[in-house]
Amino acid sequence: MGTPQGGIISPILGNIYLHFVLDEWFEKVVKRQTEGYAGIVRYADDSVACFQYKDEAEKYMRSVKKRLAKFGLEISEEKTKILEFRKICTKKQEKTRKEESRNI
Repeated sequence: MGTPQGGIISPILGNIYLHFVLDEWFEKVVKRQTEGYAGIVRYADDSVACFQYKDEAEKYMRSVKKRLAKFGLEISEEKTKILEFRKICTKKQEKTRKEESRNI
């Protein structure tokens, strides 16, 4: 039966449902399987997952699709992608930063 699209109860129930399906799974399973940083931000049914390492982001993409499918949910393929974010610095800047952090 479900809840009506656009109904006032729909976002509340969706938020509760995704808390158990996605948020808790991310904290209890995904984070424990990563070596680098892993974090997730979710607003209603939209989420952004952040990973330090690209291979861990790719693994998450495969596993989150399977996880959601278990609950009859799916990812919007046209809105889903892996983006690379990084701080650009030269080797010299990186070396200087490491030396400065040792001097603190």
